[in-house]
Amino acid sequence: MKTQFKALMISAALALPMAGSVSAMTDEETMSMGHSMLTGSIFNSLQSSGLDTSGINNLTLNEAAQISGILRDNSENEVDKKSKIKLILDRAAKR
Repeated sequence: MKTQFKALMISAALALPMAGSVSAMTDEETMSMGHSMLTGSIFNSLQSSGLDTSGINNLTLNEAAQISGILRDNSENEVDKKSKIKLILDRAAKR
């Protein structure tokens, strides 16, 4: 949890200087930046959990959101979480 918080804070700090220029960005650029930030946060979480991160660059925004939700879900045990995440990453890696 501390690693996720650190990743979120670093992402926010890096994005802060660009906050003024966000209004000048296209919708596509804004979505791309959000996808990159979410993927970076997921990468940090997966790496700290010892999960393979290959395929993370191929994640769609929907898949990244699914993994983020799985990581935040406290009702599932870690084995089930890792299994679901691995399935999503394996599909992404095959693209």
